[in-house]
Amino acid sequence: MHPDFRHAHVTPPPEPDSTAPLQATAEAPASQRRDRGRQRIMGHGDFRLILLALIGEAPRHGYELIQSISEAFHGHYSPSPGSIYPLLAQWEQSGHTRIDPSSRGRKRYEITPLGSDLLQDQHAAVGAAFERLRHSARQALKQALRMSSGRA
Repeated sequence: MHPDFRHAHVTPPPEPDSTAPLQATAEAPASQRRDRGRQRIMGHGDFRLILLALIGEAPRHGYELIQSISEAFHGHYSPSPGSIYPLLAQWEQSGHTRIDPSSRGRKRYEITPLGSDLLQDQHAAVGAAFERLRHSARQALKQALRMSSGRA
């Protein structure tokens, strides 16, 4: 698991233009968000960068990515397959990842040289995404602890 990866609630970003450089952005004020009342854990693009960084550490299949994120949240959040698999398909279609030819059954994604170059170019954005994720995870854990003690 990435050393900077710690718990959070993850909302997938809209499908970006695959030719544009990836950028993690600050989230909009609560009054401008569509999710009314639910706090966004990461800025747009963060989830995509985190998935690519995790794949960059070692080839993984979607379920392993879901488990890694869920473990980071101590089970208080688990991304849905509907948020993970479309992003994995986008990374594959853009040439940043590929299916490991030795994988059997489940598709195991591995990073390509293009994906490694992107991670290297976006090193600061990846670090910032993990920092926001870590902060959000701490907040989610605090909220869960308050709720379990009846102080919500």
